[in-house]
Amino acid sequence: MRNKLAGTALLIFTVTATVQAATPPAPAISSINGYSDGFTVQNGRFVGQIVAVPPGGTNQYKNFLASDSYPNGSLAANPYYWDINGSNFGTATGSLDFGVSPNPFTSVTIVSWTATKIRVKVVAGYAFVSTPIALKVANSTGQTSTAFKDNVCGTIKGRGAGQCTWFAASVRLQHSLSIPPTPWGTNGSIPGVGAQDTGFRPQQWDCMIYPGHIAIITSAPVQTNNADGSVSWSFTLSEYNAKWNESLSTSTRTYALSKPNKQGKRTVTTGIGTNLNSVLTAYGYFR
Repeated sequence: MRNKLAGTALLIFTVTATVQAATPPAPAISSINGYSDGFTVQNGRFVGQIVAVPPGGTNQYKNFLASDSYPNGSLAANPYYWDINGSNFGTATGSLDFGVSPNPFTSVTIVSWTATKIRVKVVAGYAFVSTPIALKVANSTGQTSTAFKDNVCGTIKGRGAGQCTWFAASVRLQHSLSIPPTPWGTNGSIPGVGAQDTGFRPQQWDCMIYPGHIAIITSAPVQTNNADGSVSWSFTLSEYNAKWNESLSTSTRTYALSKPNKQGKRTVTTGIGTNLNSVLTAYGYFR
């Protein structure tokens, strides 16, 4: 019997299916938080004015991300960090874009990078006050998140932008000077009006300390020797937040001593006042 398939061509078709890989989801930022300093920064954010603000006062930097510029000797010793939380960041380090122009940050260092959290140390200059940001995360494959909008303010070892303590520290650091170890710390006393002269003489960049307040001398004091033997020094005193408005005020202030008595001793006749309160005079200084 003859095979019916003999002489018949057998056609075999091979079908190849092309499966397109799904595009992985782009990075997404859900929140930003960070360090706490036990004073004015909690979970990466400035808590604002530390006492109740009276009517007419401001609290404009409350809950802003804190960028602390205090020099700790090295970046490794800098305890101030932010955690950028979200998803799809990838496991390989990508890049960050803060969307700020001009960029006030003097350094941005990525400490660690995981798929859901990026830890970063962001440092601004000593004079930095605040800026809005529009942060984007780009993963290692180039996918970029939508902008996460937030606000950042400057802090200096817990002293928040707009505060009297922040301004005094900012000015001294800009002149390569040390700052009080505590916000209202002193390393010398100033005698009160009527008290005997102890040798204190005002100097430029001296911090003047009042109850719960600090100001700084920003001009070189000019000495005046009066005909009656008394002597005085006049200068510009600069201070922030004297009226709870988180802004700068200046005034011309005088420190004066009487003429010497029979024992050659002088007494204080004019203390160093402040815009905070018309009856207050500085009781201490830091230099």
